[in-house]
Amino acid sequence: MNKAAFVASPTLALVLVFAVLMNAMSRGLGETFGVFVLPLSNEFGWSRTTLTGAYVLYMAGYGLCAPLAGQLYARAGPRVTFALGLTELGSWFVLSSFAKGPLPLYAGIGLLGALGASAIGMIATSSFIRTWFSHRLTTALGIAHTGLSIGVLVFAGLTAWDTQKIKEMYYEGDGVDDKL
Repeated sequence: MNKAAFVASPTLALVLVFAVLMNAMSRGLGETFGVFVLPLSNEFGWSRTTLTGAYVLYMAGYGLCAPLAGQLYARAGPRVTFALGLTELGSWFVLSSFAKGPLPLYAGIGLLGALGASAIGMIATSSFIRTWFSHRLTTALGIAHTGLSIGVLVFAGLTAWDTQKIKEMYYEGDGVDDKL
């Protein structure tokens, strides 16, 4: 494959965009949790230590689930791996939205979030990129992994902005400004 083919192929460009998006979601969605620590602490009276424990469980699980994600990709392929990972991430958000205590939050972010993020993260996207790029593999991997940083900036940034806008719409003048 020559340099022009690397840049000009629409299929390869879509593969890179998909890999960047999956990496962005893998890393960025997990980082949105930090935006909610203070509001959850204020709303439910939970300590920040308790809430941070869910994130610690998520990060530990993210690393420990990486070999499982690799095995899943090797056995089931990219369609199953990415679909399962996205389903697990979605389930994390649904389960966590109903959390009335720390346990569902821990199960949501610590278990489902870690499994989902691992399934769509670096292991799966690196394997996916490797199947499409025989030449210029390291360049393609570098582009795909920019999604990790993009995801943190975009998802955490938008979540913080959205949380601030919700606070302004619903809580301004209600005496709860300092709680959020």
